[in-house]
Amino acid sequence: MLHHAVMSGARTVLPLLALQRGGSPSLAGALIAVQALAPALLSLPIAALIGRWGARCIAGWGLVFSAGLLLGLALAGGIAMLFVLAAGVGVGYSMTAISAQRVLGQCVAAGDARAYERFSLATALSACGGPLVAGAVLTVGGEAACLAGLGALALVAGLLLAVAWPAVPTLTTTAHVGAARPPLGAGVRAVLAAETVISVSWNALATLVILRAHAEGWPATQLTLVVSLLGFGVLLARLLGPRLLPGLAEATLVRVSMAAAMLGLLSFAGHWPWWVHAVAQTLAGMGLGLSLSPVLSLLHQRSSPSTHTRTLALRNLMLHGCAVAGPALLGAAVGLIGTAPTCVAMVAVALAAALTIRL
Repeated sequence: MLHHAVMSGARTVLPLLALQRGGSPSLAGALIAVQALAPALLSLPIAALIGRWGARCIAGWGLVFSAGLLLGLALAGGIAMLFVLAAGVGVGYSMTAISAQRVLGQCVAAGDARAYERFSLATALSACGGPLVAGAVLTVGGEAACLAGLGALALVAGLLLAVAWPAVPTLTTTAHVGAARPPLGAGVRAVLAAETVISVSWNALATLVILRAHAEGWPATQLTLVVSLLGFGVLLARLLGPRLLPGLAEATLVRVSMAAAMLGLLSFAGHWPWWVHAVAQTLAGMGLGLSLSPVLSLLHQRSSPSTHTRTLALRNLMLHGCAVAGPALLGAAVGLIGTAPTCVAMVAVALAAALTIRL
């Protein structure tokens, strides 16, 4: 949770720092892309390291890597250092995230049935808290204090890891040279395909609201409110979902998330007052927020011990790949054919995928 807060805070403040140092908006966008692209490229090597050295070791090195960069470069000037920080924090967080999700599977196997539920709630809280805290420190203390504060938070997370890592068996594997990798089952591929639809739609919603705000001249307060309501809906779903929807099957919850994503996209096919988009973003966030726990649980159930870590790495690669390519492709499509046709086309593709994928 703390490392996710560090990553979320860095993703928010690094583009702002680039703009303050004279960078262009496109350069600020490139920073966001780099923070997602670097871990996408390294997801599978990270999984191999976890298999060889264990999840606790790699998670610890991920925290040390993030903390060292943030503390070491807190006083560094120039825009190039911001790209180093973006890539490093992204890779460091992926080392911790894949490791933590691997151990969560072991906790579930050991009898902790609510491990995934607590993890999904923690990530929703840190996604809200990280940017808020980072932005407040940046405003009050300046750039160096903000980056050093994020680095210190990563160190605190490292200390907690040292004393409070779950007491589960450490699984390591040593692959033989030339040995074939076990194939992923059809059930795993179906879950990854469904989450790809959810991830693409999620990134599209976050991008479309910015494009709509710019096109219709919303005040900054309205834009930030509508953007924050997507995250609020996610948090609300993870707080109340397990209590309000206790009997729904995990595959059904994933389909509800896909349907919510499609409804959210359709809200941008017409021109509505800003408050309609605010309500739509909240409802879409509530639907999207239901997906994380069942996705992780289904991947754990359908993966063998020898493929689980690689499955989590492929999921990480997919999520970051969508974060890099999705907004760029969406912006190009909106510029070419307009917002409404783009949204309708995305919903048609998502609906076809939802009807085809057999969860």
